Amino acid sequence: MVVMGAEEKAPVFPVPKVWTDLERVWDVDLEKTFILLPSEATPQERYAAERLQKLVSNRFKKTVAVGEVVPEAATMVWFLGTGIQRGVSVAAPEKFNGFSLDFVTEAEKLWAVVSGHDSSGTIYGSDVLFDLLEKNEEGKIVLPNVRIQDYPTIPWRGRPHSVMQQQLLPGQLDAYIFGRINFSDFRDNPAQPATLTMDARKSSMGCPPGKPIDEVLAKKLLAEYHRRGMFVYGTVSCNISENEYDKLLKTYDELIRLGCDGVWISMDDTGGGSNPVKLAQTVAEYLRKMGMTGHRMAFTPPPAEYQNIDKPLNWDLAKIETFRDGIWFFTRVPRREDRELTEKMGLTQKPGWWYNYCEVPGVDPKAGFIHSSAILTSQRKNNRPSYMNLLPITPGWGAPTFEKIRDAGENTSHVLLWALCGGWPAEYALGMFGQWAWNPEQCEWEDLRDAIYDYVWGPSQVPVIREFDEKYATLKTFYVLPKLWSFRTPDNSLVRLKEVANRPRVLALLEELDALAAELEKTAFAETALDEARLRDFYLEPMLANLRFARKMATLEYPDYDFARFEAKALEIRDREGDAAANRFLAEVCVKIPPMLERLSAELAELKDIEPVLDTWRKRLAKGQTCADLLRAAEKK
Repeated sequence: MVVMGAEEKAPVFPVPKVWTDLERVWDVDLEKTFILLPSEATPQERYAAERLQKLVSNRFKKTVAVGEVVPEAATMVWFLGTGIQRGVSVAAPEKFNGFSLDFVTEAEKLWAVVSGHDSSGTIYGSDVLFDLLEKNEEGKIVLPNVRIQDYPTIPWRGRPHSVMQQQLLPGQLDAYIFGRINFSDFRDNPAQPATLTMDARKSSMGCPPGKPIDEVLAKKLLAEYHRRGMFVYGTVSCNISENEYDKLLKTYDELIRLGCDGVWISMDDTGGGSNPVKLAQTVAEYLRKMGMTGHRMAFTPPPAEYQNIDKPLNWDLAKIETFRDGIWFFTRVPRREDRELTEKMGLTQKPGWWYNYCEVPGVDPKAGFIHSSAILTSQRKNNRPSYMNLLPITPGWGAPTFEKIRDAGENTSHVLLWALCGGWPAEYALGMFGQWAWNPEQCEWEDLRDAIYDYVWGPSQVPVIREFDEKYATLKTFYVLPKLWSFRTPDNSLVRLKEVANRPRVLALLEELDALAAELEKTAFAETALDEARLRDFYLEPMLANLRFARKMATLEYPDYDFARFEAKALEIRDREGDAAANRFLAEVCVKIPPMLERLSAELAELKDIEPVLDTWRKRLAKGQTCADLLRAAEKK
């Protein structure tokens, strides 16, 4: 038996808590393989079977039949069930989201048996069964027999989001399952228009209280969540006055009626209104009546309090019985001192971790050539995604590292990842976060990274995409990239080279990246576990678009290179050589810069927020055609 902490390499990732190599390998004939469901299978068990069927079809180009009666011709059976063991020696773990996987021979058939402690465990176990399938050196599909018992270290792993339509994109919630994400929420504001950086209906703090809920959207999305065994909170913004509490409770009523499993009290960035303690007391009484207690109640304090637990408001709210027993989310990286502080306050649950996966200084940036950094939204006018290289957990608030939070399970029971406001890259970022949270004790970045690459691009492409991302990360270091919430660079200009002298080196690197991308484009569709459309639309096409724009941004001429300080330089020439020399320089500037602006406008026309930057240059030129113009402008300041 191999248990946690053993040196032998685990056959799958995340590393199972307990596993035994049975030292045999079965040949797999997919045409004679059958996915067996229990009679009267639940929607979640059916989802597990349909997902396993699709994963096999995507990777091996064969469809495995699914049903409740095994055909006589079947030679191999994959049995998926919750709380069911069929002649196996390892029972499903009595642990939340746990599962077992075993291999037996019965009635002259080979059986792989997945037994979940609950519906999510069944789904995760079927994913592990898929992960074990591989092609041997002869190109035959084989199934190594590995007895597994597994369960999560951190029970609740979440992904609340603020644009519900993004959750319904094909394959989006399946990516959550790949990341073993088991809770999300519903927060929607139909009245919120699209902005430069955000999609329409974005509802960052939750549903606006008292406003009608889009029932069609809510029912459709909740059904998709629940089919995947996910727990769903109904989230409402609590920045309201005391005379509006009836609106807040009415909105919670609607969300519960529509099928939300819990409620989320969101004071968050906008606060808890004029009297947060009274609001909490009112909601607490409501929650007790509705049975929404314990895990079913989530709470985000206001900004000062979610960043620093030891605040008077938190102490006051902790005195309220229902709040004392709910899940509080703080943005602090899990640590023993915070758990002990919340225990001292009287909270009965470990503090939850709201992880803002937003860029912080000094770590590998999430920024790209055509997307923002902190919030990760696309700069493309057609709103298609950009490409972000796969990154570990570090580039976010608190800059955590896998090595320093291996004890996270001792200090938190609920974690969530926030940001990624465009909804992508779900398999990359949520796979990284959710699979880390499943077993933080044994999470090694290299193994986690390669498991995600394997899933998205296929086993044989892991070295290729690894090399691509490493070179791509290097490529980004040569450019001035957007920071935080903007598509513009820190000096309010456009993405460009830091040093023009690096252009040959950058172009050579782009040639290497183009070749790697071409290899991925040629081969990945044959092995990916994703639907072809999802691989193409969320990974490959955005990758190629970034390389195309990176090349443009390396080869275009920007006025920043030679004329960033042209006004100051003109005045320096005037002081040194007189008005005539300075005006000659300004005349040269006024001749050289406009063609650059026109070229930039044309070449970058597919991107948002280009013209306002170019207009800044046009205004500077209009004000600086002569030294006299510059001096008059200086006097007006």
